[in-house]
Amino acid sequence: MAFNMKYIILILFVSINLYSAAIPLKRIKLTSTFGESRKDHFHNGIDLGAGKQDVYAVKDGKIIFYYDRSEFPFDNYPGSGNFVILDHEKTRSYYMHLKDNSLNKTNYQVKESAAIGITSDTGHSYGVHLHFGIEKKQPLEILNPISFFKDHINDRARPRIERFLVKVDDSSLIPVFNTYNIRGGTKITLFVKTYDLIQNNNNKMGPYKITCYINDEKFRTYTFDRLIVKNNYYYLPPGFKFDDTYHDKFTYILGEFPIREKRYDIKIIVEDFFGNSASIERHLVIK
Repeated sequence: MAFNMKYIILILFVSINLYSAAIPLKRIKLTSTFGESRKDHFHNGIDLGAGKQDVYAVKDGKIIFYYDRSEFPFDNYPGSGNFVILDHEKTRSYYMHLKDNSLNKTNYQVKESAAIGITSDTGHSYGVHLHFGIEKKQPLEILNPISFFKDHINDRARPRIERFLVKVDDSSLIPVFNTYNIRGGTKITLFVKTYDLIQNNNNKMGPYKITCYINDEKFRTYTFDRLIVKNNYYYLPPGFKFDDTYHDKFTYILGEFPIREKRYDIKIIVEDFFGNSASIERHLVIK
């Protein structure tokens, strides 16, 4: 029992070390969440708006890489724009879309809360913001950095479930509003169109967790807390590819199953990181 307690304390200590840090901006406005669709890949960080402002290191670290187009005036911006990567003991932090010639490159070693740049919209960007990311070194995973900001965002808005859809064999997607009678077919694929809204912010964002139950049994769960990295490709745990997860930006694929029963009762629960949730129930009847 003593060994188990020490093991639990060690896990808690490591977890606190991974997430215990300062915040990179003084004004926080979440505009895009972790794991969202980016047409062909998962969003590997979060976007923070609130206009032009200084960007700060979240922990003590050292600069291991940066790009500043002011040093390469004839280059095209990379998608990340001007950026800085800081190396910490167990993690790395990424700060992207920074202003030209704003990067603090005088100190190889950077202290927590030291200014390292200014927000901008360089690279593939649609407005002034900071793309902020956290990478765990061992095992290599991309972590959801929203944990840094939980106490800085007041959100009581529930996610929205806009539509539940099904596909029978190779049919087009069919919206289901209560009960849908299916005549014939061998397999059913489920979809849900859903998004999250942060308090006082009409910008649609991806939810944190989606759970689908069929006849009271858990069928599929997506939890956007980390991305596994294998062969330079991101997987949503336990191993979902991007194309397994997204039909389009806010329409999620919930999986397929063969038609065997006469009735399927579907329940979908969508949650955000701040404890708000929404749910729907739909019914499929095989004729």
